[in-house]
Amino acid sequence: DAKLQRIRDYVTSAERADENQAIRLPGHEFTTLLAENRRNGITVDDSVWAKIQAL
Repeated sequence: DAKLQRIRDYVTSAERADENQAIRLPGHEFTTLLAENRRNGITVDDSVWAKIQAL
């Protein structure tokens, strides 16, 4: 994790052509999303939930 964090820090601290554009990396929101899902549960569309319940 430390090596990955160093890479993230290096990439996200790079000079940007457009300061208004955020630097994003694949999977960068995964840990936040995972924590939210663990805390609040996973959102399921009502039509999908109805199909699951019908099984």
